[in-house]
Amino acid sequence: MSSSYRVYVGPYFKCTPTIKQITRNVRACQVTLCSRVGQEVSDLKCRFCPYCSAAIKYYDVSAEDETPSTSDVDLNDRLYPTNNSRDMPYHCWVPNVRWPNTHRSVYIFEERVGDTEIPGTVVGAESVAFDTHFALEKETLKRHYGPDKVSLCWGVIGEYV
Repeated sequence: MSSSYRVYVGPYFKCTPTIKQITRNVRACQVTLCSRVGQEVSDLKCRFCPYCSAAIKYYDVSAEDETPSTSDVDLNDRLYPTNNSRDMPYHCWVPNVRWPNTHRSVYIFEERVGDTEIPGTVVGAESVAFDTHFALEKETLKRHYGPDKVSLCWGVIGEYV
């Protein structure tokens, strides 16, 4: 299986989700010498550990929960969260459609990686055009994340696709 890497260069919305501690009830082997100790068993039909034959038991674990999840936000496919949002304390929403005043490709694929100069005037003009074109999506993000947790940024985002 191969994967490709692409780089987005341009404006995006950076949203900070609310992280809260929750307690989850999970099923797992609790034998300390077992190689699967503490690893969740999702199959409800499995009553015994396949490695040590001990009974699978329920117990509480502490976990972090993000509110909202990127799947909770519907932006009609005009913006999408990048793949690497799962590994960051914030979500990056990039465009899935072209917007006015963009006269360059905003994606750089592996075969085109190199030095590219982008003047400051282009950064400013693209940021204004992006913010104006995606104003409704920005309001939707503010409703989901909170008004002070959504900001317009301009930068470089790399992701595996």
